[in-house]
Amino acid sequence: GNLVIFRDRAAIENLSSEALHRTAVDRAPLHYDSLRLHRVVLPEGGLGATPPQLDESLLFDFRTQPTWIALRPA
Repeated sequence: GNLVIFRDRAAIENLSSEALHRTAVDRAPLHYDSLRLHRVVLPEGGLGATPPQLDESLLFDFRTQPTWIALRPA
């Protein structure tokens, strides 16, 4: 698994313009049948006492054409 932490939601929105991220997205179907990206909120930051809270899950199924994509709220 991988853990990627962003300071705020705006940072996620800017990813699509990054060449390295675009390359990773394009290569994902070569390595995975499906992906689940769980987006969580760390209310007190990474070292806070409050547990992470699931915000939403982004789902990809690369076995279908076009790729099946869903966004599921918590």
